[in-house]
Amino acid sequence: MLRAGFGFLALLLLAAMAPANAMPAIVDLAATRALLADPATIVIDTRGDKAAFETQRLRGARWLDWERWDRKLDSDGGIVDAEWSAMLDDLGVRPNSRVLLYDDGRMGWSAMIWLALRRLGVADVHVIPTRSSVFFKQLPAAALASGPDAAAASKPAAQPAATPRRVAAASPRIIDADTVDALRRTDAPLLFDNRTRAEFDGFATSDDPASRPGHIPGALLLPRSALFDSDGEPVSGAQAIALMKAFGVEKDSPITLYCQSGGRSAAVALILWQAGFTDIAVYAGSWHEWGSAKARPVERRSGG
Repeated sequence: MLRAGFGFLALLLLAAMAPANAMPAIVDLAATRALLADPATIVIDTRGDKAAFETQRLRGARWLDWERWDRKLDSDGGIVDAEWSAMLDDLGVRPNSRVLLYDDGRMGWSAMIWLALRRLGVADVHVIPTRSSVFFKQLPAAALASGPDAAAASKPAAQPAATPRRVAAASPRIIDADTVDALRRTDAPLLFDNRTRAEFDGFATSDDPASRPGHIPGALLLPRSALFDSDGEPVSGAQAIALMKAFGVEKDSPITLYCQSGGRSAAVALILWQAGFTDIAVYAGSWHEWGSAKARPVERRSGG
């Protein structure tokens, strides 16, 4: 018992001594355990499913209201306004906070929040890549909780912060449709579509009836699946670098990503960012916006 207690205290001490950038953005099980052992870590459940959250979650996790965040993720235009500050205040997140995110997909939801937090100046943000339903099974029962979040229910409503959040410079950018339209007109746009081949070619049935079939002219197909292995885990940094080199992309090349609604592209951006790519932009409106705008041009593969 004494040895176990000493080990736990040592883990806490190491976590406290580690610099903010010591851990990668995408964390493995060992790093996750270290983060969970640090009482200062803010754990956020980004699944958006309140029923799933109350059924099982990481102990101490805070539930993120996905609908509230989703409508704020389209561009950098309002990223330092009072509502952003209020949403962060509700989660208890400050610029110097250490945050751990998880969801139940291939990092789509968590990666979008990771991207937003980075853009809001919160640099110490980490994502569990494993599906929560699988990840929970690797943890002792004491690490999990269920039922309503009593702490959140008793928390008074937060007031918008008086000082806007600072947008971090060294982070992937969030761009709008006009920026993408200007980019696609350049000689080498390096614009990547992270949907499936069928979606890219225009043969897949979209859940969004307003979206036309096809892709943005000049875009290259880089499906999100190419950045994940058969177990649904992100590929290594070396594999990501090799994949991008096949497109002629170097670590400092300007890369722009889009998908259907931003989640898949955010996951790809996170993997590439961890692999060392430094000039990444995500078109958050993605095909949901572009494909629905009749004035925007569309390409589609002929035949079928």
